[in-house]
Amino acid sequence: MASTLMQLSNILLLALACVAVGRGLSVAAAPDLDAGRKHWAFQPLARVETPAVRDAAWARNDVDRFILAALEAKGLRPSPPADRRTLIRRATFDLLGLPPTPEEVEAFVADGSPDAWERVVDRLLASPHYGERWGRHWLDLARYADSSGFHNDLDRPHAWRYRDYVIRSFNEDKPYARFIAEQLAGDEVSGADEETLVATGFCRNGPSNDDNMGNNKEQYRLDELDDVISTTSTVFLGLTVGCARCHDHKTDPISSADYYSLLAVFNGTEKRGVPKPDESAKTKETVKLQALIEILRPPARAGGVDCVADQPADVARAGEPHLAASLRSRPRGHTEQLRLQGRAAHAPGVTRFSREPTHRGRRAVEAAASVAAHVGDVSASGGE
Repeated sequence: MASTLMQLSNILLLALACVAVGRGLSVAAAPDLDAGRKHWAFQPLARVETPAVRDAAWARNDVDRFILAALEAKGLRPSPPADRRTLIRRATFDLLGLPPTPEEVEAFVADGSPDAWERVVDRLLASPHYGERWGRHWLDLARYADSSGFHNDLDRPHAWRYRDYVIRSFNEDKPYARFIAEQLAGDEVSGADEETLVATGFCRNGPSNDDNMGNNKEQYRLDELDDVISTTSTVFLGLTVGCARCHDHKTDPISSADYYSLLAVFNGTEKRGVPKPDESAKTKETVKLQALIEILRPPARAGGVDCVADQPADVARAGEPHLAASLRSRPRGHTEQLRLQGRAAHAPGVTRFSREPTHRGRRAVEAAASVAAHVGDVSASGGE
């Protein structure tokens, strides 16, 4: 339906363009990418001279001189210096997002040493709250969320790993170039490890609709990559490249060829969960559980009734002798109908139980569901 409407819309636009040309009306010119490249934002940086100021004693560094020159050009004077109580409150709120304690205020007010201010700033930058405060701004850029949005807004139980990675990076004063490389290519950077793989959660933070993607999975995959491209260009370039998925930009020197060149960079990527080394036991337990559930999966019977076959020997071979003994010991009698609908969300490859087993399989399925609920997800990345 959507594709049909899009085709009709394109036909209508083409017809209107033909009418406009026939009546001698002007039609918008094609984008001029060369003219766009001349915009000041795309010019190379050049060194500029520090401006001269009348009140040279006020300026402590070159940044101050640029500010003062602009003020003087408008006939303005700088505000008077803040008192010490105001100064430490401003610095603490700015860097930590929290007020200073009364003891910290009084200590700074009473400190007459020439480096008192520098030591306050160093202390604030060394606080773990610094990364929590300023990492929030980066998480907003990276569209971080603990759930996937869209229809069912599924939980992302390991998204916090990316959040903590960002906080650590700020607190460790990680070089910005390395910070970028880990998030865009954490699997390929030198010294790649679990930390850098978690960093690639940057490319998975966007909204996803994995449980309702429809039949066109390739279209859904490309839509997700479009979000990666749009976010990457906006965050690192300050440009909305996403529009070029369908057409050249009208003024910015961004073409569709540029968009699909970026797509080629990310097109070979795929979502993966990364097991933590100390969770190998959970991984083995999950594999065993999956094999057990496959053994217990009931075949369809005539009349539409599902049942679990009496397979205690197979269950025992799967490494569950207690379940096998339980299956053998269950009394034979009337059939108990059990409909167990729930998600074994933490067992890879197992998504939903919807069975009506006989009494022989009831306890086995209940036990499998119980184990699945406690095995835990082995993913170490920020995915769902």
